Amino acid sequence: MYETVDSLFTGICDAIRGKDGTTGLISHQDIPDRIAAIGVGGGESFTSPFYTYSGSGLKLENMVASNFSAYNAVFLSEAFLPGDSAWEIGVKFTWPETISKYANVLFGSHVRGFYDCPTLEIGSNRNLMRVVAAVPDGTSAWNHIGEYAAETTPGVTYWTRFKFDGEKYVVSLSADGQTFEDIIQIDHGVMYQNATYSKLQFGGINRSSNHYFEGSIDLRETYIRIDGQVWWGRG
Repeated sequence: MYETVDSLFTGICDAIRGKDGTTGLISHQDIPDRIAAIGVGGGESFTSPFYTYSGSGLKLENMVASNFSAYNAVFLSEAFLPGDSAWEIGVKFTWPETISKYANVLFGSHVRGFYDCPTLEIGSNRNLMRVVAAVPDGTSAWNHIGEYAAETTPGVTYWTRFKFDGEKYVVSLSADGQTFEDIIQIDHGVMYQNATYSKLQFGGINRSSNHYFEGSIDLRETYIRIDGQVWWGRG
């Protein structure tokens, strides 16, 4: 029995930390999302915490995130530092019923600028889908950029993977989550990595009001793997 509200919240936060393996303080705004990330669909939990920055407008229903904006997104608090290892970022996303923005960034950096993390932009101009993949150099540009264009339909769901196999960067796309088509290949280049700045966000980039994703992202099928092991998400 909790005698005060403070002790109740302390107990809730202790229970969250006991489930997801973290030790840091949890703000009261983050409690609902942290609880939602625990034990969904078979008792699995996220392998690294996520939080929403000023995210009162972010919708998270059955682990499907939507209503992204400049400050409503899924932000990872740990830096993405795979070194020279192979890695893969997988996202299940659904286009909005009405597409009004050209730049819809699925994921990118969020700490200080645009050029600190791998970035995948899924833009659209009416019914044309334009995919842009970028590898950062940590200064004011990306080392390599690859592009792809195809027709799309508002409201349709896709699965995408952005990976580094040790030799090259490859982006693949699927309409059913089973059969993937490689749509972009970028020759091997050194990827900038920084323990302070290389932190990813899903649903936009750099808290930009012009580049957030208008659709939804299903976190149950969104993940990051390093050397084949799940680093964040379900995988």
